[in-house]
Amino acid sequence: MFHNRLLLFCRSSLGPAAVLDALPLQLAEGLSGAAEARTWLLPALRRHVRAAALDVWAQRLLPDARSMGAAAGAASAAGRKAAAVACHALEVQLWSCLPAFCCWPSDAAQAYPGEGKHTHHQHHKHIYSYVLHL
Repeated sequence: MFHNRLLLFCRSSLGPAAVLDALPLQLAEGLSGAAEARTWLLPALRRHVRAAALDVWAQRLLPDARSMGAAAGAASAAGRKAAAVACHALEVQLWSCLPAFCCWPSDAAQAYPGEGKHTHHQHHKHIYSYVLHL
């Protein structure tokens, strides 16, 4: 509860880029055991981000989503089922933050034409999955 109120205050005052600068997600480090992953930020971002730059999602969360998807595939191929499920869950949580960044984006005219070409095919299946779970 405290995390959500803190993030709401920071997001409204500073924006999600500043929050992610101060509190990087550290997902890969968390999976490797090198650091504590800040997975609690993902639902908070999903709930509280509005009127932010799509570029923040594209530059900060999209690479992590791609990385988690690749890690899930590699773990599955290696027979590490628990790691594959964890990576896939993180990938889905990262993609589920995209609609929040699409709500009144501050840079829609600049960001979407470029990012839309690159992300359309990659997140097509994730959008269907997200919509089906609403």
